[in-house]
Amino acid sequence: MVEWGAFPDRSSAVRAFVAPAFEMCFVAMTTKSKMKAIGARMQAEADLMIAINKILKKAEVQDVISFEDLDVSVTGPKKTSMGRRAVTLSMEAHKEYE
Repeated sequence: MVEWGAFPDRSSAVRAFVAPAFEMCFVAMTTKSKMKAIGARMQAEADLMIAINKILKKAEVQDVISFEDLDVSVTGPKKTSMGRRAVTLSMEAHKEYE
């Protein structure tokens, strides 16, 4: 990701991926505005998409996942410890691979 995304080093790559959440929280704290915080996150994500698009252009498809080979189950929603609702998704291969 570092090389393909044209990041100068790993720290810059990690910083770019963390930036949207950090910017949103920073703007929310300084302005006390949800709309401005959302706007800041969207701008940071737009900046990140430039690097992601570079990665996409250089990446090759490694494998295709066939959902016919998977058993998928969804449970929930359940309340988390923070009072939010969460859904659990689990997948298991039902076909044996050699």
